[in-house]
This record gives sequence, structure tokens and C-alpha cells, in this order.
Amino acid sequence: MMNYGFGRTTTYEFLNSGRLEAIKLGRSTRIKRESADALVASLPAYRVTRAA
Repeated sequence: MMNYGFGRTTTYEFLNSGRLEAIKLGRSTRIKRESADALVASLPAYRVTRAA
């Protein structure tokens, strides 16, 4: 999905769950940029923890 690094399976899981919106243009599926940005903003931050 765009440059966010999500694979095809994860992208379709987001689409099927309603967390991501898309439109069909002929046989092509296009992800709405606003929807993708909102999805990424809603994800938890990645925290690095160091092993002791």
C-alpha cells in the first residue's frame, strides 16, 4: 500500500474490515490517500526496548 510498507494481504484485511477505503477504476483498486493517512496515524507507535 503506497509507501507504507503494507503487503497485499494486510491491505485487503484493512479494506475488508472497513479500516481503509478504496475506489475501483476499471479493474484497478485505488486506495484513498486520506484513508491511508488516517489508518497509519491511528496505529500505535513503535517502541524499541533493549534487552538487559
